[in-house]
Amino acid sequence: MIIHLSKQAGVKTRINLKDFERVAEAALRGHRAANREIELHLVKSSQMKVLNFKFRNKNYPTDVLSFEHSLGNLLGSIVIDVQTAAKQAKDYKHSTLREVQELFVHGLCHLLGYDHELPKDAQRMASVESRLNRLWTSAAIKAKLKS
Repeated sequence: MIIHLSKQAGVKTRINLKDFERVAEAALRGHRAANREIELHLVKSSQMKVLNFKFRNKNYPTDVLSFEHSLGNLLGSIVIDVQTAAKQAKDYKHSTLREVQELFVHGLCHLLGYDHELPKDAQRMASVESRLNRLWTSAAIKAKLKS
């Protein structure tokens, strides 16, 4: 699994890309998506607002957007608004990094075909997200990868 990371100028969030790749590898197992690549873009709210309007006709920033691609080995792109993530992290009383991790998992689930429009689908997606979010600790990632 390869994740291509880009950060908009001024975005200061630091992530361990290897951890993101390991969680993505665990998610992709069993989804006919092994050995795919993902673009991860960390942006500010101003850029996310532009994207949200362009692709969803909503004139405000959102926390995460996912875009499926069929270009070569690229599974898709996940765009995370780090400023919105920081605000949400304060509300949930955890770190911005943890919020970015959870948003990454949410976006990844969308790339794998999960959705949350209907209650049944939302429950299924939440279950997958919960399982994947438990992998963020190093011990959990290592144990899961060995199994």
